[in-house]
Amino acid sequence: MSKLLSFFSHKYCFLTLIGVLFFSVFGYSTYAAHSYFVYQNKQNQIKSMISLLREYDATLTYTAIIYTISNEKNYYDTYQRTVPLLSDLIQDAIDMFPEINNKLLNLNAINTHLLALEQKAFTLVQNNQSDEAIEIFKSASYIDSKTQYGNELSLITSFLVTTAIAFQQRFISAFIISSLVFILFFIALLAALVRVNRWISTHYKYQKYIGEIAECLLTDSNESLDLNMTCFLNIIAEIFEADVTFVSMIKDNQAMKHWIKNHDKYSKQLNKDLYKQIKVIDKNYQVIHYNHESVQPDEKNFMIKYSLSDLIVCVSSFNTKMVFFGFANHTKKLKIATIHHHLLTSVLGLLKQTYHKMNYEDELFYLATTDSLTGIDNRRMLIEKIEKERKRHLRYNLRGCLLMIDLDLFKNINDTYGHSVGDLVLKHFAETTKHCLRDIDTFGRIGGEEFLVFLPNTSCDDSQLVAQRIQTALANNPFKYHSKTILYTVSIGITQFHKQDNQIDDALNRSDHALYLAKENGRNRIEIIT
Repeated sequence: MSKLLSFFSHKYCFLTLIGVLFFSVFGYSTYAAHSYFVYQNKQNQIKSMISLLREYDATLTYTAIIYTISNEKNYYDTYQRTVPLLSDLIQDAIDMFPEINNKLLNLNAINTHLLALEQKAFTLVQNNQSDEAIEIFKSASYIDSKTQYGNELSLITSFLVTTAIAFQQRFISAFIISSLVFILFFIALLAALVRVNRWISTHYKYQKYIGEIAECLLTDSNESLDLNMTCFLNIIAEIFEADVTFVSMIKDNQAMKHWIKNHDKYSKQLNKDLYKQIKVIDKNYQVIHYNHESVQPDEKNFMIKYSLSDLIVCVSSFNTKMVFFGFANHTKKLKIATIHHHLLTSVLGLLKQTYHKMNYEDELFYLATTDSLTGIDNRRMLIEKIEKERKRHLRYNLRGCLLMIDLDLFKNINDTYGHSVGDLVLKHFAETTKHCLRDIDTFGRIGGEEFLVFLPNTSCDDSQLVAQRIQTALANNPFKYHSKTILYTVSIGITQFHKQDNQIDDALNRSDHALYLAKENGRNRIEIIT
């Protein structure tokens, strides 16, 4: 029953029913009007026939009596010409108006009887019995038949009048009903047009919002993502009249990024607690509504903790990733209609695209700036970072040192164990060296078995200590391949930035020359060129 009511309450079904009713009443009204006008035409025809019947009857009676009295032949001829006209007229009426067939047949029978009496009078006149002929017209039989003839014509006329009135009343009723239905139809049509216009306006508005959100989210670079995400949160706050809006992106149960817009002192903690609340969802995407009427105690506690009156959270989970956004209000309930769910789903799709794009750009950046074998900076990124540091150090008169490192006799390792093992040795060296460096230090691979370290705000003496720490770590932690231990050493050349350096290559050349001296002086050594 509820499904049936829901179906009939649908706007399209409502309009369809109104349309069916409209055309049904229109068809009925048209049929009633047509029937009325057809009957009016037939009524006019039969009125004409009745008038002719009366006229023919009077003519026959008049000529019959005059001929009987005067025996003048011209009256007899008129009578004879009129008889077939009257008979044919009655027969035509019987054929044209079957609804009064009985009355017309009675009329025809009376007419036949009268004709028979009049013919009998004519016979008597022709036999010179005029007195007897006149008596026929005075007889009760003739007079009664004439009376019946007139009564039948009156009954036929009365029947036509009654039927015409009934048709007229039916036509008027149909017209009134049709007019009312037409008025109701146009009122309903006007209401439907207003509703459709409102629906179109709402959809246009939300399409506009979707366009603005897409413009915010599908930005060209990750550098402007924070600014554009703030724009997105402002739009969401405007749409739903929310005073708290937020977005979170999760990967492998680790929060990658959080964005939140509000002026609440708990804003930094809100997203983290929300993630704990919605860590598991049942489907690809979900819209969750929290309020103080929530059944779950933890949901109630969450709302009370953040002083929220109403909260909507939209979550999408894909592979090991999750993105969710939401909005809340501290003072009033949020109204979510069906169209809002479509909007929220679209926004989730845009956020997922943003997430994929952000990851894709991060991966491209990682591939473009990272050495694929060791996972440290490649030459391009390494030189770019060191150049920035060189300019900063020279501007603020800071000390900074470069360590050029080369694995000694690395070719022998490749020739003895193969290039695959040589690659593992390079990875071992990179991992060991990273543990000897600070987070602020820059470490990368120049090419082959040659590496470069930049130590910011560090003297040559301190840099030598770092170089010794690297050599000691390699000696204490040799590379093991299956049951074999592969020992290897490194030569290190150190230099520092000079104010007179025009470019980074000046410092790189000095560190490279220092490395050359370390190689020439017996390898596994540290040489410094200040």
